[in-house]
Amino acid sequence: MESLSESNALLTGASKGLGVHIARVLAKEGVNLVLTARSVKDLENVRNEILTYNVKVEVIPADLTESEQIQPLIKEA
Repeated sequence: MESLSESNALLTGASKGLGVHIARVLAKEGVNLVLTARSVKDLENVRNEILTYNVKVEVIPADLTESEQIQPLIKEA
């Protein structure tokens, strides 16, 4: 498998459940992450954990059920 180290990923639904597990796996592989979900507090908790893997992590709260939030998320990410 090709190394993912120093790659970048935008991860939606990153504040709970499967999203948190995916964030951990990607971070362990050295992937820099942009985390998005609706819950700012939960995103910040995940961000703090992911930072322990020595990768870059950005948090951008967004509700992707609101179509007008999609383009600003992509632009900022």
